[in-house]
Amino acid sequence: MRDEDAAVGEPTTPDYGAPTGADANLPLYGSKDSVVPIEHAVSDFDPKAAANVAARARAATRRAREAADRRRAKEARAEASVQAFRERRAREAQRAQARIDKADQARAERFRLAGRDPATLRPRVARRSSAARDRSARRRRLWGVAGAFILVAGVGTGLVVANLPESPPTSISDGLDWSSYPGVSDGESPSVLINERQEQIIAADTALVEAMAEALSEETGLGWNQSGIDTLTRQENDWGGTSMLSEWRSADWYTTEPITDLDTKARIIERARFVLAEHGYDGVQLVNDPVEGQGYNLDSDFGGSTLATQVIWRLQAKGNRFTDFELTITDLSRDTDGRFARAASETERQGGVPPNSVHFAVRSDRLLAASDEREFNERREPFVRKKAPPPF
Repeated sequence: MRDEDAAVGEPTTPDYGAPTGADANLPLYGSKDSVVPIEHAVSDFDPKAAANVAARARAATRRAREAADRRRAKEARAEASVQAFRERRAREAQRAQARIDKADQARAERFRLAGRDPATLRPRVARRSSAARDRSARRRRLWGVAGAFILVAGVGTGLVVANLPESPPTSISDGLDWSSYPGVSDGESPSVLINERQEQIIAADTALVEAMAEALSEETGLGWNQSGIDTLTRQENDWGGTSMLSEWRSADWYTTEPITDLDTKARIIERARFVLAEHGYDGVQLVNDPVEGQGYNLDSDFGGSTLATQVIWRLQAKGNRFTDFELTITDLSRDTDGRFARAASETERQGGVPPNSVHFAVRSDRLLAASDEREFNERREPFVRKKAPPPF
């Protein structure tokens, strides 16, 4: 039988030739010369991961609890400080009222001498406007100079001046008793009526105080205390009566932390300027600045002729027609003769802000409540185009 016939119908194995084996010219897999190095198995399992997360959570909880405890302790100290200042301010108000009652007795006597019924006197409030106080001081100085001149003239001419009769002041002019004038001074009514009402101004002043404290804390890390409380009092007019206008004063905000670094002082002033601009204040002036300030004796008023030597820095600004803001930085480390320290200690003893502090406050006067506008116009109508007597 032929080989071709025997192969018919039986499977055959292909012949691939002899195996060639490894190529001696190629590097072995995993060797240092191999293109693909051996990849070692990597495990991402951390048996301490859960414990670490729990530990971090416990630490965060502890820090939050400690921060809350510190905050509550700080609030408690601040509340105690505020309460102490309130009690001290109440005692001062009682003493001030006693002085006013004594002065009212003298006023009643003057009214009696002028032929007026002292029962028509209205009770005075414990705080007069700063403008009225300034006018009274100027009048006292002028009368003092005039009296000295008369005395010298009398001596020079051989005249004897004794027991000069005092002409009692009067609130009567053009047949009107100006002690019942509803405003504070003559000629102010248009500005009072154009101005915003009392409610809007107090809200704006309160917002400024809060924004100022927050901004300066953010800028320097300062913490604030409060001396006294916000007050709203009726103002006395220039003729001894009680007006329909009020004066609002914020509490005094201050920090007991001394600020001695010039750069920090400058940052406080610039941040305060920015906040005032945001709230619509103009006429912002650093009055102790040798260039910017006007009308001050730098050495006597602020302790030096340059910013670097001054004890006091004072920033003043004007809001609406009758609103004023003032911020003061007192640095007693630059007080070479001790006079500022003595004055600051006396102020603190009387219930004011402590020495070595950053202090600010807002004051608005001649405020007319919206509910009083109609009555104010009715009561001022008889005084329109009438001549007012000299202020008391």
